[in-house]
Amino acid sequence: MMKRILFIMVCFLGKAYHCQDYTLQNKPLLHYYDLVNKAENYITKKSWDSAFVHYKLAFKKNKQPPAIDLYNSMLVALKLNKQKFASGKFRSLQCLHYQFEDDFAKNMHASTKQTKCRNVIDENYRSELDKLYVIDQKYRKLSKGNYAQYRNELTQTDSIVAVKLMQLISKKGFPNEYDIGLTSANKDFMQNFYFIIHHQLATNIYSPQIVNFSNLLVKALNDGKITPANAAYLIDLNNGTTNYELRLFSVQGIVKNNGTMTDSIRALNKVDYYISKAIYPENQNERIRKIIIEKNQNRKKIGLSNLENMLEKSLFRRKNKAFVFPDASVSISSFATDKDITDYIQNMGLIKIQ
Repeated sequence: MMKRILFIMVCFLGKAYHCQDYTLQNKPLLHYYDLVNKAENYITKKSWDSAFVHYKLAFKKNKQPPAIDLYNSMLVALKLNKQKFASGKFRSLQCLHYQFEDDFAKNMHASTKQTKCRNVIDENYRSELDKLYVIDQKYRKLSKGNYAQYRNELTQTDSIVAVKLMQLISKKGFPNEYDIGLTSANKDFMQNFYFIIHHQLATNIYSPQIVNFSNLLVKALNDGKITPANAAYLIDLNNGTTNYELRLFSVQGIVKNNGTMTDSIRALNKVDYYISKAIYPENQNERIRKIIIEKNQNRKKIGLSNLENMLEKSLFRRKNKAFVFPDASVSISSFATDKDITDYIQNMGLIKIQ
């Protein structure tokens, strides 16, 4: 039965072809995300009026905008004292069971009309997904990071939950927040069941891939059930590729850490941040320019902004954590000595940022 399901529903790792193109072909959604990307770019420039205009235009194109867009547009509206708009988005997020901080919710409640929620959350579906997530996390929590200790257990449980997730989605459809709410999502609007897909990464050395979810993710993207940022991230993991990201365009944090748990915790408060010199055209050779063009073409096809704008979002969010940009990339590297840090900075061509 398992073989039959996998044969019908997925492409196996190692095939010389893809079951379908990993592109967003839904033109109204492409237009929607183009407007949202522009709104987010305006946010990084603190051009609140322009961001607000683009969000309003975008919402006319999509009757079920992703919760992350409701959230960011609500923050923009509050910057402009557009209370009615902000209250409407706050209420929409309430109906999706988003968990606001108590103080923020209390302040917004006073000016928000408690209209009837139009969407109906399928709590049974959410509960089924949560049960799979609990199984997925069991040995990861017990391992405390030493996954090799539970290699056999992880292989077994990851296989079970991946196949069961595939069966659930095949039966009930790929769920988004309008289906199962946000009770089981983190503050970056990433649903817990995404981690089951995450753990089917092609390069997993502790638990070999059983199911490749790429085609389901592309279908979900075109059905408006997952955002381009989350789809791209999970597709890359499932295929062992880096089609949508380039580390040159991530903010890199560097810490000195001797490896002990105490020092690791302390190091988090002493991170120095850098960007690569290679983000500037004058420092790019032909090979780098070709890679950037290719990555940006891939990102555009799936509904993402370009790498340059992704970096701007990463830089912005480092100091403006209220806004949520899932593709904003910050990587942290740890080194034992000052010399190791100096050598790394020189070899990678990094520039320190404030």
